[in-house]
Amino acid sequence: MTPPPEPTEILLNLKISGASNNTTEEEIEEFLFGIKVDKLVKEIAPNGRSTGNFYAKCIAEEDVLEALRYNNRKIGNRLISVESVQDYIFEMNEKNGDIMSVDGVVVEGDYKDCMRYFIDGSVYSLIT
Repeated sequence: MTPPPEPTEILLNLKISGASNNTTEEEIEEFLFGIKVDKLVKEIAPNGRSTGNFYAKCIAEEDVLEALRYNNRKIGNRLISVESVQDYIFEMNEKNGDIMSVDGVVVEGDYKDCMRYFIDGSVYSLIT
């Protein structure tokens, strides 16, 4: 008989996506009612506008497990996705402020840093 697999570590970070770009942090806090959140961050696109994605760092594993049950609930008429994500997003955010992304790829740095990766609506790789 094979032993059961080792339990996997539960990440304390959530990605909340599917909200409109004018959804506020307060609306996300209301959506996550009952979940203890240490930090909530709005993702900002290269144009300086919200992407409709938010990242939340929960206090405890129980909060993450409960929040994952909120997946596919709605804010207004928009279906919201809730999933766990890696720690590096928060480490980067604590260093640089709001998270910026290009076509869903998180870019470290401020608006100017992010724009270096975004040219004419396309993402380009830097080859060194």
